[in-house]
Amino acid sequence: MKEWIDKRTILYNYDEAELLTANPKIEILNNKFLVFSRGGYYFSLYDISLAKDTINSSSPWHDWKAQQLNEANSNKDDENKYKKWVKENLNDRIKTYIEMNQ
Repeated sequence: MKEWIDKRTILYNYDEAELLTANPKIEILNNKFLVFSRGGYYFSLYDISLAKDTINSSSPWHDWKAQQLNEANSNKDDENKYKKWVKENLNDRIKTYIEMNQ
């Protein structure tokens, strides 16, 4: 398994805002999913049975910021709105996917 992983980039994620960066890790859940988490939130999901990164935002800050274009005063210090977006659009979606595909 290590050799297979070493030959591939299976999840790609970085944080431009320097938010939610504590305790980064990749875990195998239910012997079926690789999940990348940091800051207490799931950011990326790789479904091993499908050999596919199922949910993976390479730049969550950029994705969030793109949705904020019509909102006044959205800036790098708007940590609570960003956390809410990560929870709803990544963390909760990943949890639901795992629950539905066990």
